[in-house]
Amino acid sequence: MLRQAREAAGISRDDLARRTRLELKIVDAIESEDFGSLAAATFVRGYIRSLAKELKLDPTPILAQYTQLAALDDPGLMDFTTRSPAQITSSSTLMRGISILLAIIVIVLIALWGHRNYQGDGDTVDALAQLAEESGLEVPADPGTPLPYSYTIVDHSAEPSRPVNSWRRQTDGSAPPQVDSHLPDEPRPLENNQIAAEVASPNAKFESIVSNTENASDAGPAASGELILIGDGESWIEISDFAGKRLYFGLLKPDQQVGLSGQPPYDLVIGNAAVVKIVYLGRPVDVRAHAVNGVARFSLGEPH
Repeated sequence: MLRQAREAAGISRDDLARRTRLELKIVDAIESEDFGSLAAATFVRGYIRSLAKELKLDPTPILAQYTQLAALDDPGLMDFTTRSPAQITSSSTLMRGISILLAIIVIVLIALWGHRNYQGDGDTVDALAQLAEESGLEVPADPGTPLPYSYTIVDHSAEPSRPVNSWRRQTDGSAPPQVDSHLPDEPRPLENNQIAAEVASPNAKFESIVSNTENASDAGPAASGELILIGDGESWIEISDFAGKRLYFGLLKPDQQVGLSGQPPYDLVIGNAAVVKIVYLGRPVDVRAHAVNGVARFSLGEPH
């Protein structure tokens, strides 16, 4: 049925496959009713609907014919039984076992913590005693026990502090360098004429820069050439001549004029065509007439 409709419409298999975006082998298999080489029935029904829509046919009888030819049966539902999930309560054996295990872990952790905290002081004292025995020093058992020698505490807070450099020695044993305690003289105030010169100097530099900028921005001579571009706004432009030479490739800025010459015809690509004016051999060119979605692609001139 699909093949007859396609042939009656004068459409080739390649054209039908291209229009429906299907592979040619799928179209051949459906027309020849070779459904065994195709995918699952769900996909085949979709293929048939696409082909029937393109050929302006009702897909219902074609799908019914496909179901008969392919001997398709409706998939049956599997019978299965359900059961409620197992419920875990506080009286179950699993919960009791987990509770007992957690209690044991907590007790062990508390015991370890107490052992480390209460035994730490004794271990420290034993370690100090062992160190004293190895070094031959006498360590008093109590910090309040007087030492076996006398000492005097001297308070130096009342003495004036001395500069560090007065007693520090160099690493090579030489005396430190003398520090010059003489302070430099106070800076002399500037004269009135010096202050005026310093204030006027930045202004003079700024005026010089502005003057140079204004001179540089003066309009130059008009562009010349077979092809003249005039920009009313920013536009990306690419122009090549008949020899394949790229004459212009870049951004045309506002109020910029560009003159080009080459071997016609010229291939032009004008972005943002609404803001570009073109004059070819002294005649204006309607750029907007060639624009599609704001981009104009066209050729100008005849080969010499």
